[in-house]
Amino acid sequence: MRNRAVGVLVAAAATTLTVLAAVAHHRLLVVDRPLSEALRRDDLLVVMRWITEAGSPTSAAVLSLVAAAALWPLCRAFAMALPTTVAAGIAVDLSLKVLIDRPRPADVVIGTALGSFPNGHVIQATVVLGLLVPALYLVTGRIVVFWSSVVLSVVMVAGVASSRIALGAHWPSDVLASILIAASLLMRRARSVAGRARRRTSTPPVSCGVSDRSSPKYWRSISAPVPPGICAAALLRRSRLRAARPRNRPITARGASSGSGSAASWSNSSRNPSPGWWCGRRRRGELPGTARRRGGVPYH
Repeated sequence: MRNRAVGVLVAAAATTLTVLAAVAHHRLLVVDRPLSEALRRDDLLVVMRWITEAGSPTSAAVLSLVAAAALWPLCRAFAMALPTTVAAGIAVDLSLKVLIDRPRPADVVIGTALGSFPNGHVIQATVVLGLLVPALYLVTGRIVVFWSSVVLSVVMVAGVASSRIALGAHWPSDVLASILIAASLLMRRARSVAGRARRRTSTPPVSCGVSDRSSPKYWRSISAPVPPGICAAALLRRSRLRAARPRNRPITARGASSGSGSAASWSNSSRNPSPGWWCGRRRRGELPGTARRRGGVPYH
């Protein structure tokens, strides 16, 4: 409920700035012009050009495809979220540029033929980095990696945003609205993929690459914000995970034989699961077919 409320507020703020850019462009210039002049420095133009080229939509699209290919064997739902969300960001960017057609600053250094609102560089950079942060945590499982990637992503997005303003390609209000639009896309994608992951993990108790619910790695993987935008503090709420852990452990019969279909062999395979369970999908013949009890109900 809290994440939904935050998403509504972000979407409302993005909509408000969009409407203002469309119908009250001159009123926004009262704030935009002083900020733009403060960021314009001729001695940093070369650095700003390099930053804006590194954060271009083309670079973001290529990075999303590479990351999706790397994540595909581990978590297909997460991998598919990368290119689809980037494509949605490009579609929103081009549509708003054509509809609003806000004029760019007069002293533009690098610009395009389209309008100024919104900032496509910032949208794509925010979307891609917002997806890669939880992906890195999901793969590594290290909170240090998560927070380091968060700080690095914030610095990179701020650098791209500053470069677009310093080069005169966009107004500061364009940049702010673009960040809010990207955050709305990320939260929307987070709710859809997280709901899909919950449906998949409700029947077989598995998550990305882990099939043993008693393993800490399982609970860490399903607690990661799949994919992006869910409040980062949710990663640290271990109390909820401890309360949600099932008390019923896998049933292993004492003295059971070590055959391929025995409970003992099932227990051994669940302690060291092979990477065959990807986001709720199981490969044929991956685990023995012995029933496991979950919540008092046996299933295969």
